[in-house]
Order: sequence, then C-alpha cells, then structure tokens
Amino acid sequence: MAAVTVTTDAVDSELIPDARNAGQVLCRSAKYVAAAALDANSVVKMVPACDGMLVLDIKVSITAQGAGRTIDIGDNDDIDRFFDGVDVSSAAAMDLFNEGDVATCFGHKYTADNTINVKILGDTLIQDAEITMDVYYKMLDAIEDEAGVF
Repeated sequence: MAAVTVTTDAVDSELIPDARNAGQVLCRSAKYVAAAALDANSVVKMVPACDGMLVLDIKVSITAQGAGRTIDIGDNDDIDRFFDGVDVSSAAAMDLFNEGDVATCFGHKYTADNTINVKILGDTLIQDAEITMDVYYKMLDAIEDEAGVF
C-alpha cells in the first residue's frame, strides 16, 4: 500500500469560511475516522482555509496510535506549519495557542485558499483511528476600517 490523501466531510462540502462574519471569532470543526489503516506519509485534509482567514487557535485530538507514530499539522504549503512531529503513541490532544509554534504560527493569515491537514509519520494510522480538529479564526480585510494587529 502507498501513502494516500483523504478528506473530511468539511473539505468535501466545499463550504469555506464566510467573510460575512468579519470581525467575529469563528470556529470550523471536522472529524475523520479511518475506515482502513493509512500508510505512513498519508495526509488527512481536515478543515478548509480561505483567503483572509486569520488562525487564532487550533485544537486537535487523536486516538492512541502505538509506538513510533508522530503527526505533523500544517497546510498544503507547509505540512508542519502548526505542529511538527507530535508523538501520538498514546492518545493526544494539542492546542496551538498553548503548545504549538506560537511565535511563527499564531495569527497565520491565509492569502489564498488552502486546507489545514494532518500528515501521518513513522507508521500507519490505525484503522478506526479518530482525529478531530477545531480551527478558531476570524476573517480579516472584510471590514473596510479594520486595523488588525497581524
């Protein structure tokens, strides 16, 4: 078997964050349950990101995967933008604001449509593994007089 890319219902729906809610903190959530094991280097496209989206926080949980497994969390441009090599041998819960690379990633603003992804490293993602993700964000540049700090 080879590495594959799979998508969540949140990505498949092709519904992207809505700029009409400019200035409000919003959340987009997704859940993926592996119908079969996924080989190492497989990617799960979890949550869509769109032009003007400012990431405020990302919370991720994953069921225990066993020894030697790690994950990266990032996007199509930088697969480990938010988390790099997180040990998921036991059940894990990650919070970008508290644990991630806050210095470089907190407040990441997307300038084009993208997706926030999980990459499986080290060994397979086990069958029935569950990954959940909440992305907290706000839309910038949708209010004419907005002066954000990012």
